[in-house]
Amino acid sequence: MVDKVMRLEIVETGRRRQFSDAEKVRIVEESFVGSRQASATARR
Repeated sequence: MVDKVMRLEIVETGRRRQFSDAEKVRIVEESFVGSRQASATARR
């Protein structure tokens, strides 16, 4: 009988990012500029 060994790699830990208050304000302001979609701001 041959046992198979599988390797599991964790690529992302799923931790949430922490933003300062100033960064949060900048992100919200950016989302209101022009006709930019919220998803585009989120990806940035």
